[in-house]
Amino acid sequence: MNHAYQRATLPPGLFPRLLQQIIPFLIAIVFIAVIYLYFPFRNRLQFDEDEGINLMKASLVMKGYRLFEQIWSDQPPLLTYILVVTMRVFGTQVYTARYLLLLFSAVLLLAGFHILRRIWGNLHALVGTFLIILLPFYMQLSVAVMVGLPSLTFAVLSLLGVIAWHQHRKWIWLVLSALAFSASVLIKLFTGFLIPIILVGLLLGEWTRLRGKLKFRDLVFPAVIWAGIFSVITISAILVWVGPGNLTQLYQSHLEGAAIFTNEIYTINYHLRDSLPMLLLSIFGVLATITTKRWLTLYLVFWMGSAYLLLLRYSPVWYHHQLLVTVPTAMLGGVAVGEGILWAIEAIRDRRLLRFRNLFAVLALASFALVIYDQIPDVSRRFSYGKNLVDEPIHSSALMEEVYQYVEQYAPETEWVVTDLPMFPYRFDLLVPPNLVVFSTKRFKTDLIAEEELYKTIDAYQPEQVLIRKKILGLQPYLKQDYHLVYNRRDLDLFIRNDLYFKHQRAP
Repeated sequence: MNHAYQRATLPPGLFPRLLQQIIPFLIAIVFIAVIYLYFPFRNRLQFDEDEGINLMKASLVMKGYRLFEQIWSDQPPLLTYILVVTMRVFGTQVYTARYLLLLFSAVLLLAGFHILRRIWGNLHALVGTFLIILLPFYMQLSVAVMVGLPSLTFAVLSLLGVIAWHQHRKWIWLVLSALAFSASVLIKLFTGFLIPIILVGLLLGEWTRLRGKLKFRDLVFPAVIWAGIFSVITISAILVWVGPGNLTQLYQSHLEGAAIFTNEIYTINYHLRDSLPMLLLSIFGVLATITTKRWLTLYLVFWMGSAYLLLLRYSPVWYHHQLLVTVPTAMLGGVAVGEGILWAIEAIRDRRLLRFRNLFAVLALASFALVIYDQIPDVSRRFSYGKNLVDEPIHSSALMEEVYQYVEQYAPETEWVVTDLPMFPYRFDLLVPPNLVVFSTKRFKTDLIAEEELYKTIDAYQPEQVLIRKKILGLQPYLKQDYHLVYNRRDLDLFIRNDLYFKHQRAP
């Protein structure tokens, strides 16, 4: 790309050609190694209740239950099917699925690195990748079996394909980009807002390239190809995997949930409070983009801004939603720091310190120092060497560990568990009734699971255990005749069916 100014460059030899080739692989290897050696996840009971939901859906599919027809789900199906394949090949242990998520996270980092390297260079890419890792909850979400990060991985891969198309105009990049974005929304729909950004970017790219000899067909052709491939693949997959009659499952709870979650903790501003230094740093990345006219970076700028505005008007916003904003924010932070370092090097080399852009460099690097000061202590507190190298008892809060022992006591004689904590039965290869796998707060509070359906399900399946965390006033009176309450603490109730309970009581 042509630029209006002479760009500062790094000293020759700082990134030898061989090192440039292996840097991406080193990033993936080092990241996976650090997480495996220092971030304790292998024996963690659960990072989020969604982990149990996703794992139980995959377990039921493996046992022949049909997703959406029998298994109620408010998320697209692709991650479930990826988990099924992974479990059939590598086993059903929880840590197997977490290794899969760690691989997704490494791919996201590599895709982000390549985007920044293609537009800016190795230095910017290295810093941007490092900043993504420092994002609040990024390491946790890199191993938690949840849909958000895999969806973002494919979205970043799709953007990489678009960037490569702009630079090299090879159709394969456009096709791969559309396929990757289809995979993204087939895992979670929340990346869909990027579709107009990509299409407008493709149109503007052709308008700039064809200026003076503009033909409508040439102008729209790349956008039409991308949109056509994406639409055909996505719509076909949804019709086949979900079915027209089950489409309401994908959006009903999300739409109705906005009316019941009004507390400030369910807003994007609340969740971004720990990312304020990173957001400040990204402002300098936006300014560097405009100053240097590296317009492909505007994809990241509009991604960040659109995600924030979208979530600003949406509720509930959970902690994992913030990655929609913070991932492009961190990449723009890499732009700011990379440019700040280059301009600082040029100023020192040419001894021209009194220049306006040197003030930019100082402020960008100061903001970077603030990010490091703010995030490194938080990251380091989460590290503990060797926890994943050995098999240890399940780690969780004292409350959850106590309940786990109760469930384990009765697990050998249990087949069905009605619960809103499906990680517990999953760990003992037990089953949750398929219509109750997604027993989320959102679904329950929007009456998509009414108490009547809960009681009918208990009557139909006669579960040996009922483990409920939500406060359901009528549950204990309903179960009183056929179940024994063996655990009750902080609104967490565990009921054991009478025949199983008394059998254990009679055992010597």
